[in-house]
Amino acid sequence: MKVRFILSSVLLLLFSAVILTSCQKEQVEDLDTNTIEVRASYDCPDIEKDFGDPCRYEDADGNWKRGVINDDCECEEDIDDCPELKADIGDDCKAKDDDGKWYEGVVNADCECEPITYDCPDLEANIGDECKSRDDDGNRYEGTVNADCECEPIVYDCPELKADIGDDCKAKDDDGKWYKGVVNADCECEPITYDCPDLRANIGDPCRGRDDHGNVYVGVINDDCECEAEEEDYDCPDIMANIGDICRTDDGRIGRINNDCECESRQPEYDCPDLRRNVGDRCLTDDRQRGTVNADCECEPIVYDCPDTQQNVGDRCLTDDRKRGTINDDCECEAITYDCPDLRRNIGDNCRTTDRERGIVNADCDCEPLSPDDYDCPDLLKNIGDRCRTDDGKRGRINDDCECANR
Repeated sequence: MKVRFILSSVLLLLFSAVILTSCQKEQVEDLDTNTIEVRASYDCPDIEKDFGDPCRYEDADGNWKRGVINDDCECEEDIDDCPELKADIGDDCKAKDDDGKWYEGVVNADCECEPITYDCPDLEANIGDECKSRDDDGNRYEGTVNADCECEPIVYDCPELKADIGDDCKAKDDDGKWYKGVVNADCECEPITYDCPDLRANIGDPCRGRDDHGNVYVGVINDDCECEAEEEDYDCPDIMANIGDICRTDDGRIGRINNDCECESRQPEYDCPDLRRNVGDRCLTDDRQRGTVNADCECEPIVYDCPDTQQNVGDRCLTDDRKRGTINDDCECEAITYDCPDLRRNIGDNCRTTDRERGIVNADCDCEPLSPDDYDCPDLLKNIGDRCRTDDGKRGRINDDCECANR
């Protein structure tokens, strides 16, 4: 009896130890899942991308192509402002000058590669640009271009580190291990100290964790170094979302939460779902000819006025001597005639003055500069609908409020 009691007690202790060890392991694993990192706020959280970001998509023929994220968080074809150059206005470009020499430039509003004008042409740089040069002893140094178009050495708080106080740095500890730190007032790389070293985070830092159902939640590090979910008043508490939030419907389409707290798809319903096209959309036939989707959801070849070149009368083209032209009734590329041949412009066309200002070609074939009053947005010298760049560098267009808004 006594022996049996002892054996039972031993087994019970062993069983308890196994459970305790398992719980501790779970806690460690849960802690690991809450490793902290700064998370960006994306326009499209489900795919961790912003509007206008580059992406790849599969077309109706199964070919992968490059595109951009649109306002519906879909990857769509990136249509160039200047198809002949395969570039957008403001993109970098290269072209040859009248002497046949290559130069670097920027695509302008006329879809031409406009040479870059530098503050310091000899250096091909602007004031404030980074540069490299040699000192009187022949040693190379890094600097910035000053107002005299000279490469002026950068003066660091800590010359030996080539860094300033407060800059990020890396160094090795006494055991030879690398650590990240910050340059202190003594020009030493001081290790970053965390409130929660295991998480490499501080109290109050944003974090992500998982609830009992395995759902990811956003929270902050609390005083116990745990990721504590932030309490938030949701418009739709049952689904922990607000009206207007991006979501996915039951059939996998991207949508937004509507006023009924339902995920309403913003993606179009196609006439031909298998093709992801609507009747009348452009497509490619099996033999790689251009076509349009017909009412039977088939790609029907386009009937051209000029089948050999797959063009219609009036379409743009290039002549044999590389001049711009249009297809005439004989299916030939006929050079365009201009009111002002020297400018390759017609009266009333947009142009650039010798000072690179926007203008209009007048009856004397001169480029007459626009006055601010000629623009919809005089302060910006732009019109509504013009292309622009937002403060964070994304492509956009000028809206009715004369602001640069994302496309």
